[in-house]
Amino acid sequence: MAWHGGGKLPAASLVILLIPLGLTFYAASVSSRAARDNSEIQFDVLTIESKRALVSRISSYDDALLGGVAYFQGSNRILRDEWRRYTEILDLQLPLPTGSVPNAGRQSGH
Repeated sequence: MAWHGGGKLPAASLVILLIPLGLTFYAASVSSRAARDNSEIQFDVLTIESKRALVSRISSYDDALLGGVAYFQGSNRILRDEWRRYTEILDLQLPLPTGSVPNAGRQSGH
């Protein structure tokens, strides 16, 4: 390899130039791998937390539905206002359609 002085570039100079370049590519590779691993760990933690939240919400839905069934089965008649009061007392922090139960103003079949 020749340079502006007309002479050949010594092999040692070429090695000295290539070592930092190689180290830069190696550091970029290690950094990229570490960032990917960190992202995967964060994603795994997020999915575990989301699963726990979903299981908790489903459990809350289940409890609310069981309570509603017991309320209907234990009553001969449930008026719309009674149902609304019942759901307000539960104070569910879930997006349940608690006030819009079909036929809630009519007599129960029991």
